[in-house]
Amino acid sequence: MLLKYFILSAALLNLSPLAAATDLSTLQSALRFAQDELTVAETARDADAKLVGESEMELENLKKRLETRRLKAAQSQKNYLEVSKRFAKAQANLDMALKK
Repeated sequence: MLLKYFILSAALLNLSPLAAATDLSTLQSALRFAQDELTVAETARDADAKLVGESEMELENLKKRLETRRLKAAQSQKNYLEVSKRFAKAQANLDMALKK
């Protein structure tokens, strides 16, 4: 069907059937080339989308780990302040006992 249309178009444009066939071959080659490019582009798109998904998951895991570490650091700071107060009180008690 397409070949008949192409030959008819060539005849209307005063092209020989041989020229029309050559043009058809060129068009088919161009189509194969474009299809190959499409396959390469599709593969790249899929690979990049997969990497983005993996990176998003890594980011979520890092956020969770960061939050856990922040909570632990806050608890350590609180513990440090409490121990520091007890140490200061014990030091003060010792100093008073030595002065007596």
